[in-house]
Order: sequence, then structure tokens, then C-alpha cells
Amino acid sequence: DYFLTDPITITRHKVMLEIDGGATIHVASGKQGLVLDGPSNSDGFLMHLVVRCYGIIQGTDFSTELDAVFLDSVIHSDLFFNEVKWVGRDGIRMNGSCFSNKIIWNRIHGNLGWNINLGGGGMINSTLFDGECQAAGLGGINAAKALYCRFRGIIENQTTDGVPALLLDSARGNSIGIWFEGNAGDDIKTAATYWSCYDNVVDAPTVFNDQKSSPDYNINIVAGTSESFYLRHCTANFQTSRFLNIGAGGNANTIIGEEANIIDAAVTDVTTTTRWLKPLSATFTWDPGNLADGAGETSAGVTVTGAAIAVGHRVEVSAPYDLQGITCTGYVSATNTVKARLQNETGGAINLASGTWRVVVRRD
Repeated sequence: DYFLTDPITITRHKVMLEIDGGATIHVASGKQGLVLDGPSNSDGFLMHLVVRCYGIIQGTDFSTELDAVFLDSVIHSDLFFNEVKWVGRDGIRMNGSCFSNKIIWNRIHGNLGWNINLGGGGMINSTLFDGECQAAGLGGINAAKALYCRFRGIIENQTTDGVPALLLDSARGNSIGIWFEGNAGDDIKTAATYWSCYDNVVDAPTVFNDQKSSPDYNINIVAGTSESFYLRHCTANFQTSRFLNIGAGGNANTIIGEEANIIDAAVTDVTTTTRWLKPLSATFTWDPGNLADGAGETSAGVTVTGAAIAVGHRVEVSAPYDLQGITCTGYVSATNTVKARLQNETGGAINLASGTWRVVVRRD
């Protein structure tokens, strides 16, 4: 074990630091653990660092020590941390503009602050992945001012009420692929401390395993914080009425892609700015009567959860056989209800057989 009286500090370009797998680095009270200090370099930044921490970085006085790892103006670097735990502020904290970095960790847990905090400066065109974040006082990852980054990994057991697993604060153009499980607060929450969020994509392999109850959501797009949000590949395993919340005012173009494995009952408070690329569908059995020329018939209501009148959802009807010249139209007759209408203008009577019909509701 190594007990630091001062942090391990790197101030030069192209440094390689390797910490053995059997080593435990104890961070002293009131100190930081590993400091990558770009402003202390004459260029004002650090580049091409390689850090391999196969051991453990942990605090000695849980209530007062600072960050385990602190990055300031680090670029084009490759960083790996096996385990970071029990520190008084953030597990990994970034300051200044850090860009084009690859950061991998196995486990970060037990912090009083964030597991990973980009709020001091931000991160551009970087990758954070293959890590597990657990049990932090402020939350899993604070992606403040993150631009065009990839987030991959697991965020779980953030057990404090109201604490987000992933906070997208003024974050733009990021790709999110995270396994969420056991988090008490919102899994993904948006904020606009500096500017609004824009063009963030929830992509594979994102899975939401948290069944939410008031006041939290799997995805909470807070009012006035996001101009565009795209759910492309993601799965909600425990469907509830609190999967997605879209706050009114200032939010636009929330797009739920056709590949998203989400049932409609899991979506609440959706405004008319939401676009569903995945259509709704249902089948029903119908035996129309004998229709004389000029006569028509309307089916009974078919339940299609998510269909709505107010936003102009379009209905397509597929018959199980040749309609012999009869026209068929479909429409949303009430919330979650669709009807089909037949009209015979062929010049003669036609009696269609019973069959299984299909309706498709398009919401794009």
C-alpha cells in the first residue's frame, strides 16, 4: 500500500504511468490522488499521456479528501483505471477542455460527489466506456458540456433519491449506450446550465432495468433543456408509466426510432413535438355485412394503445382478401381507438367474408 502525502502529479507531454495491480494508493485527507495538470505545462495542456492504473485509488478520510483523479486540459490520451473508491468529492473530475481522450475504468464507487464529473470544463470527441459506476452522492456521470462523445458502460445502485445516473447538462451530439439498473433517481436527466442540450442519441446497448415511481423517470427531458433527443436502439425491460417524460416548453424533435423496444404505455407527458418512427399496429376479426351499392359499414373500435387524434396520426388498413372494388379507410376515432370504414360504390351488392384485418398507425 502507498499512502500519499501529496498527489501524483504529471505536468509533461507523452508520459506513461503504470501502477501495479497489487497496489492500493491511499489519498490523504485534503489531497487529490492523481493530477494530470495541463496548465502547469508551458503549452497549457498535456497530450499523449498513457496511464495504466491496475491497482486501487481510494480515500483515507471519506469526509474530506478531494478527487481521486483530476484532469485539466488533457488531450489525445489513453487512460485506464481499475478501481476508484471512497473519495470525498468526485472519482474522476475534469477541468479545462479535455478532448480526443479514451478513458476506461472497471469500477468507480462510493464517492460523495460524482463518479465521473465533466462539470469543471467539459469533454470533446472522447470515449468513456467499459466501466461500472456505483453509489455516489451526486450521481453517476455528470456530462456537462460534453460534445460528440461516446458513453458506454454500466451505471447502477445510485441509491439517493433525486440523484441522476447520467446528467446531460448542456451536452450536444453524444452517443449513449449504458446499462441502467438499481438507480433511485432519473436514469437520464437533461439540464441547461450553460446552453441547451442538442442531438443526443440513446443507442445500443442501452437497457433500462429500473422500474420508476414518482417523481423520477428512466428518461427525464426537463422543460426547456433539450432541442433534440433521439431514442434509436434501447430497451425498457420493466415497463411503467414513467419511462419517458418530456417537459413542456422549449423541447422539440424528441424522436423515438423504429428500433427502440418500448411499449407505448411506458411514455407519459408527451407533447406534440414527439415523433414516433415506429408505427403502432393491431389485428382484429371482422365479418362485414352484405353491402348494397352505395352502402357502407364501420367496424367496431379497435384498441391501439398510443393512437391519438390531436396530433393527426395516420391509419392504414390491410384487408385479408380482395375488396372487389370496395374502398376502405381507417381513422383514429378516440384516444387509443381506431376504426375502419368500408364503402361500396361498385354498382352492385358485395358480401365480404369474415377475416383477420390489420391496422397500422403511423405517428411520424
